Amino acid sequence: MDYNFKAVWGSITDCWAIKVLGGCGIAALDFLVGPLDAAFIALWVLVGIDTLTRWLAIAYQTMNGDPTRKMTWGEAIYCSCRSGAINSEMMRKKFVPKIIAYLALLISANVLTHVTQPKFIFGVDILGSIDDFVSVFLALTEAKSITENLVELGIDALAPLLIFFRRKTDQLCESPPGEQPPKGGAGK
Repeated sequence: MDYNFKAVWGSITDCWAIKVLGGCGIAALDFLVGPLDAAFIALWVLVGIDTLTRWLAIAYQTMNGDPTRKMTWGEAIYCSCRSGAINSEMMRKKFVPKIIAYLALLISANVLTHVTQPKFIFGVDILGSIDDFVSVFLALTEAKSITENLVELGIDALAPLLIFFRRKTDQLCESPPGEQPPKGGAGK
């Protein structure tokens, strides 16, 4: 094998500034968000499934609006887009802020994990992992939303699971006795 060293070196050094900036961006993202492990990827898969099931629920409503016409799911989603039920404004006002909020929460939790070092008493981390808690909470929120969408699709067998999710969410969001739930943002 005859390698042309100048061509290989040229391809390595070509656009080196972009490669350095890309590497710095990836390093910053890794520091802010934390490891891109299976849990992180699974959360974003759940967000994608939630979006898809939301579109299917809207399409199901479109299909039920015209019971004389038989449609495939693809046609129903297309008709929903054409009728304006699924549109870019809805995505911009609901989906994009959700993604930004999730990223902000994940970044905050990961940075807090760096700030609050584990405190061990008898071998047990008494603080727990803040970023794990936030990730699990967001994943459960997505699972609840997916279940709501599937119930809207007419899969009534999932109604008990939805009741379970709502009950657990209510329990998690309860304020301790004597404490009022926060209203508005911090400092208000």
